[in-house]
Amino acid sequence: VSSDSIGRALQVGTLVTGTVRQSGDLVRVSVQLIDASENQQLDQVEVERPRAELFELQDELAEQVALYLRGALGQELQRIETRQATTNVDAWELLQRADALEAEAEDLAALGDLESASARFASADSVLAEAEEMAPGWLEPVTRRGWLAYRQARLYGFDRDLNARWVSSGLEHAARALQRDSTDADARELRGTLRYWRYLINLTDTPGEARQLFEQAERDFEASVASNPEQASALSSLSHLLMNKGTPARAMIAARQSYEADPYLQNADVTLFRIFSAAIELPDAREARTWCDEGRRRFPDDWRFRECQVWLLTLPRSASAPPPDLEEGWENCDEVERLAPGEAREFYRKRCEVIMGMALARAGRADSARAVLERARVGREVDPIRELASFEAIARTWLGDFDEALDLLAEFLAANPGQQASYGDDDGWWLADLRQDPRYASLVGSN
Repeated sequence: VSSDSIGRALQVGTLVTGTVRQSGDLVRVSVQLIDASENQQLDQVEVERPRAELFELQDELAEQVALYLRGALGQELQRIETRQATTNVDAWELLQRADALEAEAEDLAALGDLESASARFASADSVLAEAEEMAPGWLEPVTRRGWLAYRQARLYGFDRDLNARWVSSGLEHAARALQRDSTDADARELRGTLRYWRYLINLTDTPGEARQLFEQAERDFEASVASNPEQASALSSLSHLLMNKGTPARAMIAARQSYEADPYLQNADVTLFRIFSAAIELPDAREARTWCDEGRRRFPDDWRFRECQVWLLTLPRSASAPPPDLEEGWENCDEVERLAPGEAREFYRKRCEVIMGMALARAGRADSARAVLERARVGREVDPIRELASFEAIARTWLGDFDEALDLLAEFLAANPGQQASYGDDDGWWLADLRQDPRYASLVGSN
């Protein structure tokens, strides 16, 4: 019986089918997920284990299929929700066209073809503008245009002029949406995200303006969650902001809430990394390793879950702990370089090298650490916001190179004056030794 006939008979959209084969002592199970209406394979999961581990095979297979189905169901439910939000069928179909164009743009961006990606994004925006005009009371095309602008800002890394252009465009779309509905969770999250990105890449003129942006973004994320407690992506972004605010415990709570509020795993990769990041800020080595390993298992091609393996090497270690596997750390840096997005590959490679410099300092290999840190330095064309200088300042602190650490921190704060207050309020473990130096208080303006 054909898949489409089964789908019609059972009134379902997706079928799960598969085979079990045994070769010697090995059992291999292959499961296919079929779009019943189109009779097309959506995805395939294969698990192979020795026959003696049959129960483990069942558990692993069930988990992998469940994870896929949760994601697929989330996409389908999102389509249903957007369809129910408007009575204009033509506008809804335009939204689906825009989704397809955006997916093409993302694929092109991943291949490093930014020119073609930009053209697809522009086409998607034009289609959404047509949908907005066709259904003026429907907010979805408006907020989607704002998210497209944000994605294009991210596409160009830290290019100040292009970021300023796209952030301004996105904020205009957010303002238009909020003018129609000031409580809309998506519009509040969109505005908060754009404000926070503007803060992060220092698109401000004064520390006061930067601080105001930070506080506005926090209020927007909180308002988004208040309007919709299941707004998982807003909770995830709020977690990142709370880490920058120097409140890692609150950041951990927000990240966990995001994970629980995301039953269809639409934001799982980002949220897992947020939970890991909060754990390492605490620092909680056990939790950090748990979530880093979970991310690597679930998302083996995501560079962040290679980099987090290197971050684990920087955590304080007890005298009885085994020595860190620095060779594996370098292997993970190679994987970061291979998996990172093309437009930022050099930056993330150098960032991983700086983290390895921190790991070497933690391991007591001072000469090697200093050599690696020197080699990892890059110019403003690669790191315009001087993030790597702030990481190196931590490594230099651990090495006892306080003069160098203060110079590097000054370089970072000169590029990011809005972050001065955060360092003044900081009581975390990364720079604990440097804070004992009176020059630190003078630099960050703390009492």
